[in-house]
Amino acid sequence: MSGGGTLRDVVRETFAMIGRGVAEHRAELRVTEIGEITWVTSGIARVRGLPGVRAEELLRFRGGLLGIAASLLPDGLGVILLGDSTRLRARDEAQRTGRAHPR
Repeated sequence: MSGGGTLRDVVRETFAMIGRGVAEHRAELRVTEIGEITWVTSGIARVRGLPGVRAEELLRFRGGLLGIAASLLPDGLGVILLGDSTRLRARDEAQRTGRAHPR
């Protein structure tokens, strides 16, 4: 069969490259805690469902708005919002960033 060896070599090399790529790939699993706003007023929100939050940790809200976990309470968090909070509503998501507020 004319040229069959060349095609076979190309297929073999292609699969070898795929195999190397798979072997070198490191899958990364990241757990993200997501809570829920229970109420919000001008500059302050109450959030529940983020048990791992630390004092002064930054939280991310809708539209990229950030807030600082200020009060760690048994039934939720008091959060100081860093920006325009007029778009936030009860039941909106709050997400941990894992970062402390820079001083």
